[in-house]
Amino acid sequence: MSKWVKANLSDVTDITMGQSPDSASYNEVGFGYPFLQGCADFGKRYPKARIFCSDAKKIGRKDSVLISVRAPVGELNLADKDYCVGRGVSAIYPRKVNRDFLFNSLLLNKRLFYRVSQGSTFEAINSNDLNSFSIDYPDDMASQNKIARILNTTDVVIEQTELTIEKLKSIKQGMMHDLFTRGIDIKTGQLRPPQSEEPELYKNTELGWIPKDWDVVAVKDFGSVVTGNTPSKNNILNWGNDFLWASPFDFYEKYIYATQTLLSNDGKKCARIVPAGSVLITCIASLGKNAVAAFEMAFNQQINAVIINRDNDNEYFYYNISHDGIRFSALAGQTAVPIINKTTFEKFKLTRALLPEQKLIADRISKADEHLLKTKKELNKYEKLKQGLMQDLLTGKVPVVPDPQDKGVN
Repeated sequence: MSKWVKANLSDVTDITMGQSPDSASYNEVGFGYPFLQGCADFGKRYPKARIFCSDAKKIGRKDSVLISVRAPVGELNLADKDYCVGRGVSAIYPRKVNRDFLFNSLLLNKRLFYRVSQGSTFEAINSNDLNSFSIDYPDDMASQNKIARILNTTDVVIEQTELTIEKLKSIKQGMMHDLFTRGIDIKTGQLRPPQSEEPELYKNTELGWIPKDWDVVAVKDFGSVVTGNTPSKNNILNWGNDFLWASPFDFYEKYIYATQTLLSNDGKKCARIVPAGSVLITCIASLGKNAVAAFEMAFNQQINAVIINRDNDNEYFYYNISHDGIRFSALAGQTAVPIINKTTFEKFKLTRALLPEQKLIADRISKADEHLLKTKKELNKYEKLKQGLMQDLLTGKVPVVPDPQDKGVN
C-alpha cells in the first residue's frame, strides 16, 4: 500500500513565473512562441494562443500545468507545447509527480489559491505563494499514475458528452430554421420542399419567403402582453414562501418550475400574475431570454409575459421568438442599458402558421429539446462523479491498487 506524503510545490515541480515580453516582438503570423498573457487564452483543457512572441522572456515547458496568477486566480490549463508565458500566467512543470495527478490535485484545491490571493492589494498570487503551496500525493509513481488514469477516463466521457451537446444544439438550430421558414405539410408530416424548388408553395413577405397559408403578425396577435413589477422590498411582509416570483436569473431551461425568490400572499396581491403556460421574455438588459411558466406566477419589470390565446400554441410561440433572437435584440437600439418597452414588444413581427401546424412544429422541436436536456443531465451526472472521485482519490480517502500498466508510466 502506498504512503501519502505532503510537500511544497517547489519540492516536486519546477515553477516558472511569467514575464511580459516587449510588445514589439508580438505577431500574429506564427513567428516565435505562442504567447499567453493570461487565462483569456485558456481553452477547455489546452490554451488557444491568439498571438506569438519572437522574443520570449519566460517559457512554460510542454507538459507543464499552466495557472492564472492574476484575477481570476487559479484557472488551469495544460501546456500541449512550449509557450511564452506573460505575467498573468505561471507554468508548473512536474518533476516528482504525475502531470495529470498534479493538474487534478490543483483543480481540487483551486479555492485555496483564491483565498491566498485575497491577502494581496489586488487579486493575485506570487512566486512565494506558489512555491509554498502544499499538495498531498502517494509516494509511489504507480499509484499516482492509476489515479490519473481513472480521472482521465472520466474526463474523456465528459468531453465526449460536451461534444454531443454541441452537436445536438447545432442540429436543433438547423431544425428550427427549416421549421420556421418551410413548416410542415399537414398531409405528409414532412417539411415542405424549399422555396427554390417549389416557389408556388410560398409567398414573399417583410420577413422573407414563407408558406402561402402563413401570416406575418405582431406579438400581440398571439395573446395578451403583461409587463411585470416588483412589490416593495421595503415591506418585508411582501416576501415569503408562498408564491413564485421570477427574475431573469430563473431562466435556466424551457420551463420555470421554481424561482430563487418567493412572494408572500400579501406580496402576491401587489404583483402582476399570469397563468401557467404563459411565455416570459426578458426585455431589459439581458434581452431575449425566454421560458414558459410551468405554474401561475408573478415576475419582475425586466420581463414581459404573453398569455397565449386559444388560437395559438404557447410552445410554438416560445420557439418562434427564441429562434429570432438577433432580430429581437436589435429592437433595443444602441443604449447603455438595452430596453424593449411594452409597446415596441407588442409590435414585434413573427411568422405564424395555422394552429394544427403550430402544434406539429412545436412537438418536433420539443422532442429535440428533450434529447438535449437528457444529455445535459448525463453531463451533470458525470461531472458530479468526477468531483466525487477527486475527493476520494486525491486525498487518499479511497486507496488504489496500481495495475501493471501503471508501473511503467511516468
